Amino acid sequence: MAVEFIHAPASETIQNIKSGYLTPSEIIEALIHRIERLDVGLGAYSALNHNILEEARELESGLNSGNMIGQLSGLPIAVKDIFDTKGIPTSYGSKIFSAHIPEKDAIAVKNIKKNGGLIIGKTTTHEFALSIITPECRNPWDTDRIPGGSSGGSAAAVAAGLAICALGTDTGGSIRIPASMCGVTGMKPTYGAIDTFGVFPEAPSLDHVGIICRYASDLPVLLEATGMKIRQPGIMRGKTARAGILSGFLERCKIPVKNKFLSQIDRIVSENICEIGEIQLNDLEVFQEALNVIDEAESSYIHRTLFPANRDKYMGISAEQIESGTLRKAHEYLWAKSKQAELKNYLKQIFRNFDFLMLPTQPDSAPSYSDAMAMKGKELGRYLEFTDLFNMSGNPAISIPCGFISDMPVGLQIVGKVHHDAEVIDIASSFQNVTYWHKMYNCRFK
Repeated sequence: MAVEFIHAPASETIQNIKSGYLTPSEIIEALIHRIERLDVGLGAYSALNHNILEEARELESGLNSGNMIGQLSGLPIAVKDIFDTKGIPTSYGSKIFSAHIPEKDAIAVKNIKKNGGLIIGKTTTHEFALSIITPECRNPWDTDRIPGGSSGGSAAAVAAGLAICALGTDTGGSIRIPASMCGVTGMKPTYGAIDTFGVFPEAPSLDHVGIICRYASDLPVLLEATGMKIRQPGIMRGKTARAGILSGFLERCKIPVKNKFLSQIDRIVSENICEIGEIQLNDLEVFQEALNVIDEAESSYIHRTLFPANRDKYMGISAEQIESGTLRKAHEYLWAKSKQAELKNYLKQIFRNFDFLMLPTQPDSAPSYSDAMAMKGKELGRYLEFTDLFNMSGNPAISIPCGFISDMPVGLQIVGKVHHDAEVIDIASSFQNVTYWHKMYNCRFK
C-alpha cells in the first residue's frame, strides 16, 4: 500500500481517501515508518507530531459520519520549522529556541488544518532561515551534499518520500533552491498571496510562504489550503504563450547546467508548450546590491534584541549577515527600496511582451557539505543570484526538475506576472506532462 502514494500526486491520494481506498491513518503510519527507517543520516525532520495518529482517527470518524472535513481530506503535510505549530516543537533552526513549543499555529498552518490537512511534523531549516545550507540535513541524492535551503528539510523530505508535500518559505530562493538541488517542485507565489503571520521573519518585505511537492498540478489545491486565492490552471489554453529566456544568467552557469537548460527549452518548443524569445536583464549587479541591503537591514532589525543577548549561539554566517545589516545607513535602505520599485516597474514592462521568464534555478548542482561550509557570504551568494531578484519584485516563481548533471538534479525556473500564479502552474504542469524528471527518486528511498 505504501508505495502507491509515497511518490504519487497529492491530488490522487486525496481522491483515494475520499473514495475509501486509503485512510489518513494508513498513510500516516506508512510515512512514520519510512521516517523512522530512512531519516537517519538524512535529517529531513527536526520534530514529529506525536498526536497525529489520534488526530487522523478523529478525522476519520468524521469522514465515516459523512461530515465535511475540507478539501485535503486528511492529507498529511510537513511544515518547515520556521512556522509556529501549536503543541509541536518549533526551534526556527536555532539553539536559542530549542525548547520552544508554540501555543498557536501560524495562519498558513491554521488554514491547512481548517481545510482537512494533518501536520505530520517539522522539517529542518537553516538557522532563522538565514542561509542555504540547512546544516542538519543532507541531500537524498547524495548525502555528502547539501539539500539547499533554507527549506532544505522540506525538499529533502519530499524527494525521499518522507512527505507528500511540505510548507516552505522563500526570502531569496529558499524554496526554489532546495527544490532544484533535491529534484522536486517548489513554488513561491506572488508576494503577500499567503499570510506570513506566525512565521519567524527574515526580511518582511521579501518573505514569501510557498509549497514544495512533486507535481506542479497539485499546487492549486495545496496553495488554496493555506488560504491563498488562486484560479484553477488551464487559463493559457487557446493562447500561444511566450517565454523570454534570460540569457545573461546562462553565462553565469556551469556549462553542463547551461546545456541541460537549453536542451529542455528545445523540448518546450518542440512540444508547442510556448514560444521562446531572448531577453537581457539590465543592471543585475545594481539590483542585486539593493536586495542585499534590504535583506541585511531588515534581518538585523528583526534580530536587534535577540542577537546582542545571544551572540555566541548564532552560526557564523548568520551573525555575519546580521552584523552587516547593523552597519547599513538609512539612506542606503531608502536607495535600495527605490531600486526595488524600479525593478518591479522594469519587469512589468518586460511582461508586456512575454507571459513568462525562464532561466536555470541554480548555476550548478548541489555542492558538497564541506565545500558549502567553507564558502564565504559572496560565494554562497552565487547560488541566490538566480532566484532572489524575484523576491524583491514579488513575482510568482517556480522551480521544476529538468534533468541531472553528474547524477545530481538541476532545476528550470519559470517566473510569471504578478498575481498570475495559475499561469505559472499551468506552464510548469505542461512541461511535466511531457517529461519525467519530477517522478524520479533515489532507489534507496523507493
